[in-house]
Amino acid sequence: MKRLLILILTLNISFSTFLKAQQDYTEWLSIGVYMPSQYSTDLGSGQKQRLETKIISVIARNGIGAKVSAFKITVDTSASVSVDLLNLMAKGIVCIPKFEIYNERIADTGMKKLKVVDVDLTLTVQYIYEDVIFSDINVQLQGSGSNRDQALNSAIRGIRTTDSKWKRFLETTHREIIRYYDGMCGKLMDQAEHLNKLNLTSEALSILWPIPKEVSCHAEVEELSLRIYQKHINQQCKRSILNARALLAGNRYDEGLAVLARIDPISDCYEDAVKMIESIEVELDENTEKNRSAFLTLQQQQQQLEVEKYRYERMMEITAEKNKKQFAEVLSGF
Repeated sequence: MKRLLILILTLNISFSTFLKAQQDYTEWLSIGVYMPSQYSTDLGSGQKQRLETKIISVIARNGIGAKVSAFKITVDTSASVSVDLLNLMAKGIVCIPKFEIYNERIADTGMKKLKVVDVDLTLTVQYIYEDVIFSDINVQLQGSGSNRDQALNSAIRGIRTTDSKWKRFLETTHREIIRYYDGMCGKLMDQAEHLNKLNLTSEALSILWPIPKEVSCHAEVEELSLRIYQKHINQQCKRSILNARALLAGNRYDEGLAVLARIDPISDCYEDAVKMIESIEVELDENTEKNRSAFLTLQQQQQQLEVEKYRYERMMEITAEKNKKQFAEVLSGF
């Protein structure tokens, strides 16, 4: 439970992360590499880190053609959350390595005796929210050294990032993901429409967001997503205006301005939020002035963003926020 709570803390979402976004999330498949402790019981913490780093290197080197990137999922209390992690929570695609020794022996070389280990390394790429496996690959490794630790280090070093099988594996992974969503697209859109009619807009967006751009129905998915998104932010805006009005009426100006600063500039009531700020005719204290300044800065930054990109980033944020608890629970359950 403590580990789950730590992971949930790690997944706190900050909108400022999106202002620094560089990657096109609709084009690239971002995979999180996560190694459950029970899948690496033979490894020490340093060896586990080296294996994870090696796997990320394998994907980075061989995933360019398939537009696949990877990063390590860490469990810590850092306040900073990467955009990759937000995208992962939204799309839910994870690579789970399993490192298992199936044989170990002593080899007498004549000069000295060496510890030899034979290892099975399996990488499984899956959609964790529905337990759907897209692809897997199994590799046999062998390592030797003067002791068990050295033999394990040798086995990890033996993973060749240049081996062509990794490129084929990643291409197959991307192809299978497209095939899966091609087959599920109509069903997923129907589910999203149903949830939207129930005003469950976050849930509806979380169904549509993972659908890749290459899927044949993506144009229809995009149209539906934008329609649901507009409804979502309009609903949020009305609640925020009511909340801010109550805070300002109670002279809690800094809190009220903070609420108004979070209102999406393309929502129907955004101009009402601006007017509320402009209508405050009191002498602002230092904290309130900072909030007002932050609002104006955010407004300027948002206006500079491309509208389409901004909308997609906001939809990713909404989906990640909706999924983050389940994401933490699923990873903790491995």
